[in-house]
Amino acid sequence: PPTPTPPHPPLSGANAVATPPRTAREPRPEITSLDDEVLLFKSPAEAALAFKKMLEKVGVAPSWSWEQTMAKTIDKPVYRAVKTLDERKRLFQEYVDAAALREEEELRNRDTRERQEFLRLIKENTHHGAIPKYKTLCEGMQDSPFWKSLSDDRRRYLFREYSEKIRKEQLDHIREVRKQNMDKFRQLLKSIPEVTIETKWKDAQKLYMQHPLYVTNKPLQSMDPIDFLAIFEAYIKEFEMQHHENVRVQRNKRKRMERENRDVYKSMMAEMVRDGKISPWSMWKDIYPIVKDDPRYTSMLGQGGSTPLELFFEVIFDLDMRYKRERKAVLDFLKELRAEVGPDTTYQMFVDQVTRVGNIEQMDPVVLRAAFEELSLKAKREHRERRASSVKERDHREGKDKEHRDRDRDRDRDREKDRSKDREDDPDREKRREERRRYKKMDALKSILKKLDPPITTTTPWSEVIPRIQRQPEYEDVDEGTRKEIYDKFISRLIEKAERSVEEDGEEGGSMSKKRSSSKRDSEHHRSSKKHKKHHRSRSRSRSSAGAGAGDEDKERRHKRKRHANRSEDEKDLHMMEAEEGEIVA
Repeated sequence: PPTPTPPHPPLSGANAVATPPRTAREPRPEITSLDDEVLLFKSPAEAALAFKKMLEKVGVAPSWSWEQTMAKTIDKPVYRAVKTLDERKRLFQEYVDAAALREEEELRNRDTRERQEFLRLIKENTHHGAIPKYKTLCEGMQDSPFWKSLSDDRRRYLFREYSEKIRKEQLDHIREVRKQNMDKFRQLLKSIPEVTIETKWKDAQKLYMQHPLYVTNKPLQSMDPIDFLAIFEAYIKEFEMQHHENVRVQRNKRKRMERENRDVYKSMMAEMVRDGKISPWSMWKDIYPIVKDDPRYTSMLGQGGSTPLELFFEVIFDLDMRYKRERKAVLDFLKELRAEVGPDTTYQMFVDQVTRVGNIEQMDPVVLRAAFEELSLKAKREHRERRASSVKERDHREGKDKEHRDRDRDRDRDREKDRSKDREDDPDREKRREERRRYKKMDALKSILKKLDPPITTTTPWSEVIPRIQRQPEYEDVDEGTRKEIYDKFISRLIEKAERSVEEDGEEGGSMSKKRSSSKRDSEHHRSSKKHKKHHRSRSRSRSSAGAGAGDEDKERRHKRKRHANRSEDEKDLHMMEAEEGEIVA
């Protein structure tokens, strides 16, 4: 095969594209020529590399179109080495993109070199930070080869860019110095304790101008007076905002504490309602002695919002409304249960009474207690009215009987003399009275034994009976020997009844005769008792006939003692009524 044609040297001129240097690893494409028109390569990669070399030799620029490129390369042998049109277009596009990147990179590098060289020349010919005039700069650099290589537009562009950069740096420096001075002045104001929220600007000037930090700091002294005033206003505004924030926090804290105090006080009121200390008829003068030393009440004093008295009235109003809604139903229910409330009835006694006859679990305890309070007040009022009426009647009666009191006193004195004389005439009279009282106490204890439920049997021991009757007053009225004697007689009587019942069940006919004999004995016993009583009355009449006047006087004395006792009880009732009225008024 013929030897391949050596590559063309790179194009020169405006459209010249720099040929990338060949690396040591990049193989040289091996070209095999079948004829003068077609070149064959061993691989598609070598064909693609040869196609790009051809484009470079032709001088294809990044701005060329595919039609322009095809017109310049279609007659080249390497053009047909790439078989398809799509592959040729792809390789063309890759080549154009790479060439554009190379041109852009070259322009950037050239721009950077020109900027650096321009800045170097300006710094050599001007003072640092100064901005010369463009005409003066041109006169000073007219002999510089670099300056001559630049176009006038390029020189003006670079000068304008440099001027803007210097101005920006100067402004940034001024802003930084101003910011530092303002920060220093703000710290200076904070370090002066005399500057407060009420300090005026003219007073603040005198204070900070005498401060050592201001006197020794020259840059701070050069700050614009407007900046001094602006910093002072901002500082005072921060002071005011902080002050208002502190006031707001304290106000919210106080309101929260007051609200908590009110909630605690309301819970105390609710607790007193549950305990029955507050009802719809309660008055503040009755509640105040209970709560006056309670911290839940004292913490409410002096704070804003609702007062303890207002909250108390709110509780009373709520209780009154609750009771009015259910009053009729509750009173009708208590009337059906026949609940009785007297002036001395306590709430617990009332609840026990109602619970025994009805179910009150579903009833509101507050409403039930309010109903009790109403009934209790009504009962006390009626009781006071009755007492007042009785006192009035008693006064009328005492006024009517006033003229008889002296006569009664003389009569009592005479009767006492007669009674002393009777005791001297009949020394056994008191002994008989004591004996009768003893028999009455024994009969009372025997009656208790008869009424026990379950009843006493013939086998019940005395030790089991004692716990059942020892709390009865009849048990305490007699001594232990008398109790045992009564119990033994009671058991003997039960045994006799049991034996008699057995005999009556075994002999019906004999029982009738026994009944008759028993009736006869009972009749004889009854007649003997009547004779004894008649004899006793005759003896009493004989004694009474000896002093008929004394008997009448005894009767008058008993009547007077009874009347005196009634009068003492009326006076006690009057004192109790006056005491209750005094408590209610208090």
